[in-house]
Amino acid sequence: MPSQLWLADVARNAGLEVIEVDGWRDRGRTYCSMRPRGVVCHHTAGPKSGDMPSLRLLINGRKGLPGPLSQYGLGRSGKVYVVAAGTSNHAGAGGWRGLKSNCDVIGVEAENTGNEPWPKRQLEAYVALVAAICDHLGINTSMVAAHREWAPGRKPDPHSINMDDFRQWVADVRRGVAVQPKTPRLKKPDIEFDIGRVTVAQHENDFHPDVRRAQGLLSAYSPVPPGAVDGVAGPKFDRSVKEFQSLKGLAVDGIIGEKTWRAREGAD
Repeated sequence: MPSQLWLADVARNAGLEVIEVDGWRDRGRTYCSMRPRGVVCHHTAGPKSGDMPSLRLLINGRKGLPGPLSQYGLGRSGKVYVVAAGTSNHAGAGGWRGLKSNCDVIGVEAENTGNEPWPKRQLEAYVALVAAICDHLGINTSMVAAHREWAPGRKPDPHSINMDDFRQWVADVRRGVAVQPKTPRLKKPDIEFDIGRVTVAQHENDFHPDVRRAQGLLSAYSPVPPGAVDGVAGPKFDRSVKEFQSLKGLAVDGIIGEKTWRAREGAD
């Protein structure tokens, strides 16, 4: 298993604070040898507080997806956590500019719930880290992708970051230009879920699997069509939810809670 033992030094030489997680040099999957020619940017969708509360998850993985889940973790403070030198299960099915495998790309998991504003120092570190990776690999900045670009319709991360802007910031840093990345302004959610007592704020252009499930439900039972079953909420979806709630005699609040979720015909 060829390892990318340069990970810590490259981040440190970019002026970033680096935490070398115990065992990172020997950590990685064995199903392929790494030949990185790109970078995939993520957010963790982890807890609301702490610098890198998702670290154990990145190391160990989760049910159905063994770790490591990235080469790097990026804390809210801008600290860089070096997780694994080998292949990691981060990108999954998809591709970007001819790259098609976890073996082809370095993964950076930035700590963020998926709804919170990006701290300025974290966003600056994100850009600096990716620029340093690109320089080390000798690749064009165009080989940097969001996970949502790698797997469109399946993944939403990293939320709210315009990747054309992000790639331009990376390119500027690589040219030695001082960059102050502009923190993306969060849009008001189009729809909210509290299914299973977990609230999901669904932002414009963000994909979420529960949105797609709800669109399928509403297509069958709401008097107002919700629009395309594409996992992206919008005004048609909001109207459809409210019409469905009215039809079923529920509180018309546009929020898909447990009662709304179970109100379709034949629900248990």
